[in-house]
Amino acid sequence: MKNPVRTLKTIGVAGAQSRIGTTTQALQILCYLQMMGNRVCYVEMDHYGHHFVRDLQNAYEDVKVEGNCTHYQNMEFYEMAAIKELIKNDYNFIIKDFGAADDPAFNQPSFLESDIRVFVCGAKPDELPKAYDVIANPLYDDARYIFSFVTKDDQEELKRMMADSSDRTFFAEYSPDPFVYSGLNNSTYAAVASWNREGKQ
Repeated sequence: MKNPVRTLKTIGVAGAQSRIGTTTQALQILCYLQMMGNRVCYVEMDHYGHHFVRDLQNAYEDVKVEGNCTHYQNMEFYEMAAIKELIKNDYNFIIKDFGAADDPAFNQPSFLESDIRVFVCGAKPDELPKAYDVIANPLYDDARYIFSFVTKDDQEELKRMMADSSDRTFFAEYSPDPFVYSGLNNSTYAAVASWNREGKQ
């Protein structure tokens, strides 16, 4: 009897700019997918000057490190060097955190190879130009967009502004602790993580 074929999907998460909540959204997607019964891990994709996994190890006493895997809050974290060996593990999803797309160290080729591509954007006047930069890039035509801190009154207007990308535009409620899933964003993350052969909804 043949073993069932495991379907591994990768989700690339990048910020339109730095300090926009990219890692928080990557972890919230991870939490949602775990809640839905999937085995999921997080990979920090070597964005220059950031060491989230190492900082995690140093910040909390209840972190456990086994080989290349860092365990915290029932989540599994890796640095980019471990990415090839993760394919051999029994994961359903790998969440890859690429940091900011406007960073010179942004690993665009790897981001584009992801089955699902997600940009985290801001809606403040000084943040929208960065969001428009990624929206206007034809390489990201099938990307999904998550906006945080947008009031209900402003969401419809922002969707209109997103034009052809409006059906791939989603809004996330405030998540003060990125490691704790509140359940307020179930519909957002269900839509963001939906997938077919073309990597589109």
